[in-house]
Amino acid sequence: MTPITARAPVRPLWWLHPFWFMAAPLLFMSSIAYLLPEGDYQDAWLTPKAFEFGDLVLCVAVAGVFSAGCLIASRLNAVFSHCRPLSPGARDAGVGRRELEILFDLAFLVTIVGYAIWFASIIKQGGLGLFLNMLSGGKGASDEAKRSATDSMITGVTTFTQFGMGTTLLGTYLGLARGWGTIRIRLVLLLGMTALRAVFLSERLSLIEVVLPSLIVAIRLKGFGREGSKLRRLLVITPAMAVVGLYALFTFTEYFRSWSTFYADRGGQSLLSFSMLRLLGYYVTAINNGAIEWHAHGALHFPYETLDWLWRFPVVGESLQTMLGGNKDPALVRVALLTAEGNPEFNNTSGVFTVFTDFGAIGAMFFFLLYGCGAGLLHRSYCRGSTAGLFLYPFLVVALSEQMLIFYAGSGRAFPTWLLLFAAVFAAYPRRGRVRPPQKRGQQPATRAGVTRR
Repeated sequence: MTPITARAPVRPLWWLHPFWFMAAPLLFMSSIAYLLPEGDYQDAWLTPKAFEFGDLVLCVAVAGVFSAGCLIASRLNAVFSHCRPLSPGARDAGVGRRELEILFDLAFLVTIVGYAIWFASIIKQGGLGLFLNMLSGGKGASDEAKRSATDSMITGVTTFTQFGMGTTLLGTYLGLARGWGTIRIRLVLLLGMTALRAVFLSERLSLIEVVLPSLIVAIRLKGFGREGSKLRRLLVITPAMAVVGLYALFTFTEYFRSWSTFYADRGGQSLLSFSMLRLLGYYVTAINNGAIEWHAHGALHFPYETLDWLWRFPVVGESLQTMLGGNKDPALVRVALLTAEGNPEFNNTSGVFTVFTDFGAIGAMFFFLLYGCGAGLLHRSYCRGSTAGLFLYPFLVVALSEQMLIFYAGSGRAFPTWLLLFAAVFAAYPRRGRVRPPQKRGQQPATRAGVTRR
């Protein structure tokens, strides 16, 4: 890899700020959830409306304190940062190169083994006919595939597939930094397995987890695009393209998941209108379900959802939860509530109201203030091109964009990737005793990903 040289600074893209991934969508969707009448809830999603004006106020307050946290982070960055951004290509290759390559190789191997074992177990249970039946629109094929996938999970083994998000991000980083080589082939294989998972096992999130962080880190390593360039103009309109892409992905996967197997025979609407209404329903009902749970539970004063990864940890998770005063009752009550007062087909409870049930109203506001501050600091680190920002912020973007549906950042699903990415930060971070490769005469020594000292 060739160290980068200093060039003129490039303005970061406006839509990469944390506000646009969490606060803005929350304001928009909570307003829709409040303005929709009771009849629309019943007609479209077979669920009663529980989202009241007080719940809207809470959502607006969350968006406000989260944005305030981001502003605090900007001020902290201005006070304590001594770095100025340069327009970077790939980061300096001398520090941590070998460690990152080894980490990528191990993570890729673990992920592929996890997928191979899981898929083999699914095929053993249902046979290839299960997938062919789903492609042909067989009745109940999607539910049978999901059942087989759940029954085929092996604790501690199929969890290996969750390293795929971090592996793809790390592979994208290494490919742009030192050249693609065999990395491209491995990433295509990993993307293919993830696509099969998204389509046949109804896990659209798995594809978003892999693609979105990789695009975010690639945009940064390409320097946000030169001002006036075609790439820059394309990146400016990327949010509109992302909305269309999300709708297209949802429509494609929902065709196999529910349309061809059930809803097509009911008539009355086209696939495109059905998928549009259903996509909106996932967000609106998640906020509504969160309100149902908040009204029923109130404050539990225990981090059930925010530390979900800890309670799901093999061997010690349940015992630790019990020892610290938690129990399984909230999860059981949630299922009962959604069955009695909601629609179990739409079972997300939002990542906003779960924080309220964990910590109470005041505690939740303080939590989202810190959350916004942390997100803002990582965003500034990402814009500067520092190691922590390049690895951690792209994945945090997934957590922020999923906040209306689930509390993703603290979920057991996200834990393997956080673990891998923190290991990558440690491997790549400059430490005393490491020797950089010699620089060519007249070339400026590179520092972290296009960052130089004043």
